[in-house]
Amino acid sequence: MTDPKQAEIDYPAAIGEEGRAWLRNKPFHHDPRMTSRLLIDFGHILQILDLHAGMSLVELGCGSGWMTRFVARHGLDAHGYDISPEMIEIARELADQEGTQATFEVADMENLDLGRRFDTALLYDALPLPQQPQAPLRQQPARDRRAHCRAARLPGARPLLDADLAARYGAVASEAA
Repeated sequence: MTDPKQAEIDYPAAIGEEGRAWLRNKPFHHDPRMTSRLLIDFGHILQILDLHAGMSLVELGCGSGWMTRFVARHGLDAHGYDISPEMIEIARELADQEGTQATFEVADMENLDLGRRFDTALLYDALPLPQQPQAPLRQQPARDRRAHCRAARLPGARPLLDADLAARYGAVASEAA
């Protein structure tokens, strides 16, 4: 059995060049339904969290950082963390190309101590966690996913999880990819 954490680290290599191209273009996809789902989810996130310039946001499991970069474009102090060095490399490269002021670091969300407070935390479309390798984060009960926010030592941060979108807006928001 493959170690789930190693699978997360290796994900960009495992999906091949076509998959990495998708990561670089995300949220824009060759399938318009996928693009619309992701952009609708982002709109709901802006609305639910009432995000505005000057706020701070941390995204755990940020992948290629598309949501972190989007909120940074809205004037937020945006930080993204992912366990995969290649994902963080892609996120940094894209932020540099776009001139986006977002910070990206390699980190395991289970052992993350940020040493600062954020107004909100986002876990969106994250990969499986080691404790439940068969259940992607979005399929775990919300209380378990919120516990991961607390485990990342995010005191005072208001967490938003992709399941919160589905609960509020129905099946269109955050359908499994």
